[in-house]
Amino acid sequence: MLRRGVVGLGEVGQVMGILSELKAVQYRVFDVQAVVYNRNSPLFKDGFLAGIYFGLGEGRRNGFNRKNLQATFTGFTDLSFDSVVPYLARQNLVIAGKWEGEVFRTIVIAWVNLLLPDRRTGFGSYAALRWAWGTQDEEIAAMLGLAALFEEFNLIQIHGQRYADNHLTVRFMSRFGFKDVGRVPRLLARGDEAIDGIISTLSREDFEANCEQRIAAASKRLSLATR
Repeated sequence: MLRRGVVGLGEVGQVMGILSELKAVQYRVFDVQAVVYNRNSPLFKDGFLAGIYFGLGEGRRNGFNRKNLQATFTGFTDLSFDSVVPYLARQNLVIAGKWEGEVFRTIVIAWVNLLLPDRRTGFGSYAALRWAWGTQDEEIAAMLGLAALFEEFNLIQIHGQRYADNHLTVRFMSRFGFKDVGRVPRLLARGDEAIDGIISTLSREDFEANCEQRIAAASKRLSLATR
């Protein structure tokens, strides 16, 4: 069921709103798809979140190290398996990955937490597994993951927080329309230090416009390449 409705970029956003259209094709573009996590789904085997924990902890050179988790789990003072995995199990998780034959290989995880009383706005988190860093698949997965968060949880605004010196995150997430709105001194714990935090935000309207521009531009490139 998850793999029905495979589309190319040119088939998305032509009739309904862009997020509704992406939902109608099950948040899938080519071989990349975003899925709301359900541990009872056959797609997610026992130990799936444990694999995510160790995957996110891998660095480019040094293998698994808990310190590699800190940028994702900002402010955490305990990055142990017993702390992080139960935390993830309680979140509204979206998993975006790539179909390789019959295998669904995770690229991105995203979630919304600290939902405010109206339940239409909250703080989001995002992380990509090392194997997909810097790839086009990572960018498509991030777009689809955000689309699923907005649409499945009926959000109108997603906020983010990061360490002030985390320049890679701002560079990547700004591609989808996130805008910095303030710097809070000593907001986030990192080890024994209190680090300044940056708050960013993305409205549903800005993200929809961003998606439409991305898909239109990609469709145009694809059309030119196939002439």
